[in-house]
Amino acid sequence: MGASLWESTLDGFQEGVAAAHPTPAGVATAAVTAALGLSLLVKALRITGERPELIEPALGLIRHLRAAADADVVAVQHYIQTRETGALHDPPVVAARAAMEGVGLCEQAAGAVKGLIRADIEASTALLQGAAAAIAACVAANATPSKSQ
Repeated sequence: MGASLWESTLDGFQEGVAAAHPTPAGVATAAVTAALGLSLLVKALRITGERPELIEPALGLIRHLRAAADADVVAVQHYIQTRETGALHDPPVVAARAAMEGVGLCEQAAGAVKGLIRADIEASTALLQGAAAAIAACVAANATPSKSQ
């Protein structure tokens, strides 16, 4: 992987996720998914003009998710080289918190956005909830490493 996941193509990112090396993995993939989910929210708000005060907080969460995805890749690479687990803690916490805060933004926007574009708010919510669940699964797995790691 290059300096940032965000500098790769979508094809390159997907291929990296499917590759036989450990990064990017679950947390980074979930953080990217959550950032895309929040992007749907921002799109819906911009198109409808509803709840414009939610746009900047959503963009801030996207920035946190982007950074968490990159930090997770670095942390996993560091773990592989050193077997030190300290750096593995922060990226999932940041990503999970941002995803759940994003769900809150979607809930705030849901009542204001009408019509077909409301589906983007619902999709955003589902992606963010799924990302948070995926991060929780990764955190749980990291808390009880197997002997094959």
